[in-house]
Amino acid sequence: MNKDIYLFMESNASWLCWWVLAFTFINLFKIYRRFSTGDEAKVQNTFFVEAAGIPLVLLHSVCFMKAVLTLDLLSMLLFAWWGPGFLIVATLYIVKMKQGAHLKWGKTRNLIAWVCKLNYLVFALVYWKLGSLNILFVFSIWIINDQIMMLWLSDDADRTRRCFHDFWFIRILYPLGLLIPIIYPEQFPNPEVWMCYGLFLLGIWCVGLMRLVMNKRFMSLPKDQGLLRNMTYFQDEEVQDDRCY
Repeated sequence: MNKDIYLFMESNASWLCWWVLAFTFINLFKIYRRFSTGDEAKVQNTFFVEAAGIPLVLLHSVCFMKAVLTLDLLSMLLFAWWGPGFLIVATLYIVKMKQGAHLKWGKTRNLIAWVCKLNYLVFALVYWKLGSLNILFVFSIWIINDQIMMLWLSDDADRTRRCFHDFWFIRILYPLGLLIPIIYPEQFPNPEVWMCYGLFLLGIWCVGLMRLVMNKRFMSLPKDQGLLRNMTYFQDEEVQDDRCY
């Protein structure tokens, strides 16, 4: 395994943090607008949902090419999923959308969902082993920022709810990455900023979950068929594209 490829990801962590932070401000504005106007929960635009992760997708594609050039087969497999794999699916999605059709995954959707889970877990273990804590923090804030958007704008418990359906309780550990700047401040530039940001996201996420529990919406199934993360809930003829996490 070529360590330089993963250290390249780590070297990009600082600006990726600021990128996700920008989307947090956008989400906060949309949350404020929803509750100040009394709007109902809405399905979010697929492209906006994925926008915060686009730089990660592009960097994964770069890392995939680095793995190809260095003949690093294991890294090629790891980076292919969220790199060129996502770009291929996104291209097919746009083509089919223009044709007025949808991609259908059928019974392969459960396999795809588990590959997503295991791919993320392997990445987390590799980065932890290499001491690449900044990029681990990026993945954590990206995931929780996404969850805050789903909780507060779509009334969708999303990944947390799915823990009780696919029993992938490792998801419960995802928010722990928000505490990395507190535990290892020496690893971060401007650690105070990211300490506060991580705690803020953790707080908003927890309050959002409690809100759905109190409103008896926590176990409500999603209606959004524009996100592949929801594909395991749809009938074969309803399943269409996008990706899961």
